Amino acid sequence: MAPRLFDAGTLHEHYDLMEHCIGRGHFSEVKMALSREGRQRVAVKVLPKVDMARTGRILNEIAILRHVVRLSHPNLMRMLAAYETESECFMVLELLSGGSLLELLTRDGSLAESTGRGIERQMASGLKAVHELGSAPCPLRPANLHCAG
Repeated sequence: MAPRLFDAGTLHEHYDLMEHCIGRGHFSEVKMALSREGRQRVAVKVLPKVDMARTGRILNEIAILRHVVRLSHPNLMRMLAAYETESECFMVLELLSGGSLLELLTRDGSLAESTGRGIERQMASGLKAVHELGSAPCPLRPANLHCAG
C-alpha cells in the first residue's frame, strides 16, 4: 500500500498560520505558523493548485519529502505534515532560522574558505542521502539551501 501523502484534518485545525510571508519562490510562498499543540514555530509552504501539471509536481515533492523524513538526516529539512484543500497544498516544514545561503551571501558578501567548505560538505552529505533514496532534490541554488542558524 502506498504511503498517504496528506495528513488527516486541516492545516487550521493543527496550526495557527501567520499572515506575513517569510519567503517566496516561483510557485509558492512560505509563512510562519505556530502549532496549536506545543506552540512550536514552523514554516508552511503554501502551493496553489494552478493546473494539473503543477499539482502533479506538488504531489511528487510531497512524496519525496515523506521519504526524506524517514532518513532523519541532519542536513535535510524535515516535512512535519502536509494538508490540502481544493485549491492549495500546505507543506509544514521545520523552521530553519538561519535563512537561505543566498540571504547569507547577500548580507555578508562572501564566506571564509573554511565556512564554504563546511557548507559544501553538508550539502554533499544531504544530496547523497536523497540520491540513495532514488529521488532528485529541488534545484541546488543558494535560494534553496537553508541554514539551521
